[in-house]
Amino acid sequence: MNIGDKVPEILGKDEQGRDIRLSDYRGRKLVLGQEACQRLYGSLTPTAA
Repeated sequence: MNIGDKVPEILGKDEQGRDIRLSDYRGRKLVLGQEACQRLYGSLTPTAA
């Protein structure tokens, strides 16, 4: 994934157990936590270029 690429849909639950989607926040600034990043990238381990 590169800067400017569209992020794939992420599904999850909020603090009250309600379903949420990343697309629910389209157009807003959003910070993704570790779990969301792992869903996108599969690992947070840096790789050598």
